[in-house]
Amino acid sequence: MTFFSTRLTKAICCALVCLVACTPAEKRDTGIEDTAESIDSSPYAWKTIDVGTWASCGIDDHDNLRCWGRSFGEDFDATTKYSDVSLGEAHLCAIDTEQQLHCIGEAASGRTEAPLGNYREVHAGKAFNCALDHSREIQCWGQNQAGSTAPPTGEFTTLATGQQHGCARDATGSISCWGVFMLGTGTPPPKTYASLASGGDQNCALNGQGEATCWGTDDYGETSPPMDAFKAIAVGANFSCGITEDGKIACWGLNDGSTDDYGQVTDAPQEGEFTSISAGWATACAIDTEGHAHCWGWNDYGQTDVPMRSHALDVE
Repeated sequence: MTFFSTRLTKAICCALVCLVACTPAEKRDTGIEDTAESIDSSPYAWKTIDVGTWASCGIDDHDNLRCWGRSFGEDFDATTKYSDVSLGEAHLCAIDTEQQLHCIGEAASGRTEAPLGNYREVHAGKAFNCALDHSREIQCWGQNQAGSTAPPTGEFTTLATGQQHGCARDATGSISCWGVFMLGTGTPPPKTYASLASGGDQNCALNGQGEATCWGTDDYGETSPPMDAFKAIAVGANFSCGITEDGKIACWGLNDGSTDDYGQVTDAPQEGEFTSISAGWATACAIDTEGHAHCWGWNDYGQTDVPMRSHALDVE
């Protein structure tokens, strides 16, 4: 889950890019010299992927954290193994295999000051984060917009974050939300839910039969899902996507050819069978049944350019 910029934010960021001369992120995959005679490439197998505004990150089948797109200005320790990752607008947080939190990137408002303890999952918003600790209680830190770092007390099974709000599901299937609410963002329909996703100023959840219910802003139909049965769902800034029961990807939302339409709805893969999906501002990535990642949408910083595994070849 994950923060997604508005059009104004995008314009401001573009100006800052020109002033600061930010460069696209370097590829971080291998130290082998890349020559046509000595290198072969093959896809990584991914366990999980999360998409932010300007970058994407994934954890491969060896628990290595790999990112592509715009650099966060620093990297995690390459020797540490990870189990979960989530990207905000200009920062990211990850949980290692020892259940410890780590955050890097823009440090304003304390968004990279990860609390101590053992954690199950982490979710980044625009400038704040929330994580589910070992006791299934929620801990949040970073910029506190209208209570975005003040979650409800109690035990929860999972949580998600949007731009400036969070939502969590408890053991009964009920959902509670906190933070900045826009057009019903904080008012989930009273149903029993099995899973949850948040992004921008909206949320979507699935019930036990895979029926999607979405609420919040609906400027482009992003909270108006099709009548399919889904096994996974993801929410971006102005669009949402789900994986149907037969493993296909369906997306809905912004699809009008405007300046913010980067094909995040129309360019989703039509072939293959998929198991998980993540959505960022105008970018999305999904993992297929072979563990391979497919990304589409906004790619100004290379955030859809999934890295490949490099192999040295025997050259006679």
